[in-house]
Amino acid sequence: MRTKRTRRTKRTKRTKRTKLNNDRGSVSVWVVIFAAISLLMLALVVDGGQVMIAKTRAADIAEQAARAAADDINQADLQASTPSVQINGDACDRATDLVSQYAPGPRMTASVASCVPVNGAGDPYAQVQVSVSVDPLIPLIFTGTITVTSAPWQAQDECGTADQQQEC
Repeated sequence: MRTKRTRRTKRTKRTKRTKLNNDRGSVSVWVVIFAAISLLMLALVVDGGQVMIAKTRAADIAEQAARAAADDINQADLQASTPSVQINGDACDRATDLVSQYAPGPRMTASVASCVPVNGAGDPYAQVQVSVSVDPLIPLIFTGTITVTSAPWQAQDECGTADQQQEC
C-alpha cells in the first residue's frame, strides 16, 4: 500500500508542476508592456515640457526684440527744432541681431518670424514675432523639429524725459 500512495503523490506533484509551468513568463510580458508605456509617458512629459518652455522663451525673446527695434530711433528727428520720435528703417536688423545673440536653450534655435516698425499717427512702435524651434529629447511621440511662434509683441516709443516732466 505504501507504494501506491507514493505513486499517487508523485503524480499530483507532477500535475501541479505542469500547471505552474504553463504560466511561466507571463510576468515578463507585463514588465515589457509596462516599460513601453512608461517610456512613452516619459517622452510625452519631457518633450511636452520642452514645448511649454519654448513658448515662454519665444514670448520673452519677442518682447526683448521689440524693445531693441523700438530703441533704434532717428536721432536727427529727435534733436530737430520740433522734435519727434521716428523709428529707423533698419530697426528690424537690430531685432534680428538680438535674436541671433540670444541663447534660448539646449536643442533650441530662435529666429524672427516678422518685424514691422510703424511710424504713423501717434507714438511709433515696433511689432516683432519670434519662432523658436525645439528638437525633441526623446523622439518617440514628436518626430522632427517642433516650431513654436510667439504672439506679436509691441514696444512703443514716447517722446519726453524719463520722469515725464517735460514732453516734446
